[in-house]
Amino acid sequence: MKRLETSPSEMTPLVDVTLLILIFFMITASFAPGKGLEFPARENDSTGRAVQNDASRVARLTVDPDGTFFLAAVDWQRALSGKQDLIKHLKHLKSEYREQIELQIAVDPRARLQRLVDAVDAAALAGFERTELSTLTPELI
Repeated sequence: MKRLETSPSEMTPLVDVTLLILIFFMITASFAPGKGLEFPARENDSTGRAVQNDASRVARLTVDPDGTFFLAAVDWQRALSGKQDLIKHLKHLKSEYREQIELQIAVDPRARLQRLVDAVDAAALAGFERTELSTLTPELI
């Protein structure tokens, strides 16, 4: 009986093809930067306290420990329970003041992180490009 000898399979062509496919996908992939929100640093006066913005063009969104949203504008305020309701009111606010309004979001430290994410996401969906984010402290209540 004769034994057939098998030649060892070469791995070099397989590695070459894999690298070529990887290079092809890297070149053809589009790397578009995602749109984000701008969170400006707080401006401080000479005493170290935060400078207050013009109250006529600032809306304030607070999130309490239970996760309830409170949206306060110049002439009205509302308690909102869900993200969709918040988006609707933020869009109305943005259209009412014709984009000349800023949004301040203050979140209670005991609130769930998901509610903070919901608030920031709702602001982005409503069209707010500059949003100030802070922790809800007793003097802000």
